[in-house]
Amino acid sequence: MGRVSSVMGQRWVARGLFWGMVLLYIALFSTLTILKHEAFQTTAFDLGNMDQAVWNSLHGRLLPFTNWGEEGTRLAYHVDPILILISPLYLIYSNPKTLLLFQTVVVALGALPLFWLAKEIFGESLVALLFPLVYLLFPALEAANMFDFHPTTIAAPLLLYAFYYLWKRRYPWFFLFSFLVMACKEEMPLLVIMMGLYVLLVQRNWRVGLTAISLGVAWFIIAVYII
Repeated sequence: MGRVSSVMGQRWVARGLFWGMVLLYIALFSTLTILKHEAFQTTAFDLGNMDQAVWNSLHGRLLPFTNWGEEGTRLAYHVDPILILISPLYLIYSNPKTLLLFQTVVVALGALPLFWLAKEIFGESLVALLFPLVYLLFPALEAANMFDFHPTTIAAPLLLYAFYYLWKRRYPWFFLFSFLVMACKEEMPLLVIMMGLYVLLVQRNWRVGLTAISLGVAWFIIAVYII
């Protein structure tokens, strides 16, 4: 009985520490990015045109912006239609700070699939906290979070969710997050293609693997050579 209580106690401690790390990250980097914006240290490229593209998309004009001196479209610069999916956030608060807060929350929640994976391998112990901790402390990720708003920054946590569900063989969720990843930028389908190869070579699932590879190749060609 005492051993069971000890294990349960360790699990709750691990969960509490995990969510403490995530909430601390959100509080810290939300404050830092918003203060940076208020200090006029964000830029027209890229936060300015992201803000325009999101606001216009919400109001029925998909992805235009005027940073080029005349009205252009994000699709002539980067293919990141995920901005359209993000645009309803401006119904809550129409301000670039919304994008900065959203980015920080999504990046922070990228620690969750790492924690799930670590728990599966090492058990729900303090050891499992190491992997989300390394993720949250990774300097390149923190630098990307601090530099305005970019769909490629939120692609990183989305990729972690896609791989977690791939590893669990929960393929509908894998494809959902893969579509979100591919919507972040024109080269993102290449990463989906690599995950499709993982399915082929490691999981030996030809149907899912070839489907992922075909979708990645098709969207890459459409995004780069047509759009």
